[in-house]
Amino acid sequence: MGAESEGSSFLGRAALAIGAAIGQRAEQTGVLLRREVHRAGSIIVLLLFTLACACAAIGFAAAAVLAAFGEAHRVLGASTVAAALAALALLAAWRARAVIAPRSRRVGER
Repeated sequence: MGAESEGSSFLGRAALAIGAAIGQRAEQTGVLLRREVHRAGSIIVLLLFTLACACAAIGFAAAAVLAAFGEAHRVLGASTVAAALAALALLAAWRARAVIAPRSRRVGER
């Protein structure tokens, strides 16, 4: 009977040790997850602020171009602003596609 009680006590201690290790890892994973969620939230807020500032800058630049062309060349000024914004949109779409696309699907790679 002594050997059985020693064996069961060893198994009990081993189970407690394994349980404690798993609990500690789960706690560490929870802390890391909270940090990553906080980091991602901060990045999103900063990106939205940057986007708002960029939109304001584009608006002021468009107003400046229209003012520079004056009333006599209103259509030319509006066309210039529209062409510049279209070029920026194409550049952004091209860059987003390059970032989002998996490496194996990029042009020139197979």
